[in-house]
Amino acid sequence: MPIAGLVITLGNDARLAEEAMAHLRCDASLTLGVQAERRIPAVCEAADDDQARLIHSRIERLAGVSHVDVVFVSVEAGT
Repeated sequence: MPIAGLVITLGNDARLAEEAMAHLRCDASLTLGVQAERRIPAVCEAADDDQARLIHSRIERLAGVSHVDVVFVSVEAGT
């Protein structure tokens, strides 16, 4: 199960940024940290690498999100 630490940076448009935050809050695969200015730390848990990539791509495509930095990845070996 891949677990990724992300820093999501919101764009300058306050309305679009708030809409993006509403989507992020509803995403069960994300645990959001405390927002600092335009940046939100997040933990993403996915079933596999493909799902992790899809989640990352979905976040990046949100209007109101400037970019997403991956700052940590942990992959547990299957048993």
